[in-house]
Amino acid sequence: MTQEQRTINIQRLGYAESEAQFLCLVALHGGYFVRRQFDSWIGVQRGKRSEEFVADLLDRRHCRRHVFEHNRQVFHLHFRPFYSAISDENSRNRREHQPQAIKARLIALDFVLAHPGNHYFATELEKIEYLCGERGITREHLPAKLFGNTRRYFLDRFPMFTRPGASDIAFCYIDSGFETSAAFVTHLRHYLPLFGELPSFELVYVGTASARFGEAQTVFERVLSHGCAWLSKAADANRLLEHFRDRLLFEQRQTSSFDRVRLDRLRDDMDTFSGPHFVELFERWKSLGDDAILAELASCKMPKGRFSKILLPHDYDIFGRIQVAS
Repeated sequence: MTQEQRTINIQRLGYAESEAQFLCLVALHGGYFVRRQFDSWIGVQRGKRSEEFVADLLDRRHCRRHVFEHNRQVFHLHFRPFYSAISDENSRNRREHQPQAIKARLIALDFVLAHPGNHYFATELEKIEYLCGERGITREHLPAKLFGNTRRYFLDRFPMFTRPGASDIAFCYIDSGFETSAAFVTHLRHYLPLFGELPSFELVYVGTASARFGEAQTVFERVLSHGCAWLSKAADANRLLEHFRDRLLFEQRQTSSFDRVRLDRLRDDMDTFSGPHFVELFERWKSLGDDAILAELASCKMPKGRFSKILLPHDYDIFGRIQVAS
């Protein structure tokens, strides 16, 4: 569904075009907004227009208002027909979230509003259709989580986009300020299989505190290099296959023909070729033989990612204990 069609659908709920365009972005990119963001969208200072807009949403019970520290108000677009109008009726953005997640969603919306020229893949379905349909990437490489028998993809809902005239895909990481660097490490590791399938990509680190950017770039470079370190070790495919043959003999206790040099080499290679990637390759080799491993290694790619950073001016230092006002 196009943005134009989504906007038309929301207009049918009784909103002006500029209001419908804004509500469409809110529904797609987090579900939460503040008045300042609406004022920025329509190009005015805070005043009567935004007050009337918010009052209308509240009166019609299309959004909820939450009050945080210093009496700052955040509005949550929860009305199901909005999400039906954008063809994302089961969006997690309709749900209530904790302050940490709300802040991340507000920052994501700030990023989208500040970069309107990008082409965003906002919903789970849009991301899957683009990556699997146009890029030819299989679903097994996409970041996912299993809920019972249902596998859901891209649960972070961070912006993913392409720029006009650019072929690289860009992925945002939203630093809400609540997380440690360990959360960023986990996020990157979750995305590594996808990154490895792309010829190149950009990771845009979006935050409200520039002091965290240096550490974030170091983490990004370290995780990518460690994530593909096993592939560097497997560059000598003949040595790897020879190790697998010796390893199988060792498991079968058939080492009577091994001399000291061969045993020492097996011990060293057991350290070199350790870890889950090599365990999986070894099991695959035992079932399918040398050709399968050679084909597997030929298809593996080193992730080629570029790190960039965006500092946003609003830090949302308002999140204390949440109070539902209406």
